[in-house]
Order: sequence, then structure tokens, then C-alpha cells
Amino acid sequence: MAENKEIIFSVRSLQKNMLDLGRIFIVGEDPQTLPGCIHIPAEDLHEKKWKNAHHKVREACQIEDLSEEFLLMNDDFILNEPFLATAFPYYALRGVSGGNSGINNFQIHCPIRYKKEFYLQLPIPEDMKGDFSPRSFFSNFFKAPFEYALDCIVKSNPKGPTFDEQIKGKQFFSFSNGTMTDQSFVSWLETLFPEKSKFES
Repeated sequence: MAENKEIIFSVRSLQKNMLDLGRIFIVGEDPQTLPGCIHIPAEDLHEKKWKNAHHKVREACQIEDLSEEFLLMNDDFILNEPFLATAFPYYALRGVSGGNSGINNFQIHCPIRYKKEFYLQLPIPEDMKGDFSPRSFFSNFFKAPFEYALDCIVKSNPKGPTFDEQIKGKQFFSFSNGTMTDQSFVSWLETLFPEKSKFES
């Protein structure tokens, strides 16, 4: 996973921009480079990615010390503007169906707010057949108030827009593991978030 660099910059972006940041729990693999975070081991037990994601969120919901409402992040999500987690919107894609997971599609590469009690009530057992999006199912099932937004996935393309141009005016963005193999992209991230977070070794 690009030596876990993704999550380092993700955490740095949280420290810089999340105004109500508290503790950070990492559920899954221990990146080793973030000893200030609380690590909860969880294995990938299923072939389908959505089932592994669902399993890990359910594991998180069992953590007594985790706040009742929490912000879920992936390791490749970057926050680009100051925000309050308690007011972070539920973002949906305009004109894109949620399929089996409901009328709206919330599969945007950005954080999402979950409530432990509500998430554990979702009627999607891990042995359910088919393909589901836990975040879309949650947001549709509990009728979360939502806003439409555009996804922003930064790509390395020497002939395309610069990294700065790709994120201009964006509250958040994401990237693929392949992008992290581009040293110019890593260097660019380092210019955005040059200081170590308090969670790093």
C-alpha cells in the first residue's frame, strides 16, 4: 500500500482541517507509522470489498470508547478545507442510482457520518447475497438529509490538468494507490501537508 503513505497524508489533512478532531481509530491493518492512533485489528474475511468494509464498520461500532456518532474515513481521503465533523454533509451523486442500496448513490470518495446504534440496525447481514454499498444503504435507509456533489479523484497525467488545478475549489479529494507511486504526486502532497501530525511516529 505504498508503504502506508496514503493514511499518513489523510491523517495530516484531518489534523489541519477538522476543527473538532478528537481521537482517531484505525480498524484493520496497523500502519505502524501512526502510534498516536488507536488500532483495532480486523481482517478481511470476505471476497467482496463491500462485505469487508461492512464488517469493519460493524467492528468499529462495537468499540465502547468510540463516540456514538463518528466520521468514517478511508486511507486515501484528503480533506482540503476546514470543516466540522458534526456538520459534515451526506454527499450524493446527482443522477446516479444507488441500485440495491437505495434511490440515491452516496459512493463519493469523502468521509461519511455514522451513528453506531443506527448502523448496527442495518438489515444487511454479512452473508447477504448481491452487491451493496454500506454507505449508500445507511444514508438511504435512514433518509439522511443530503447534498449533491461531484467526486474528485486526482490522477497523474503529464498532459492533463496539474494536481493544483484538479483540486481547485474542492472540499475533499481522493487518489488511487497507483498515483502514490508517482513521486511528483507524493512531493506535491508533502507541500500541502509538510508537518507531521501529532499521531505520527
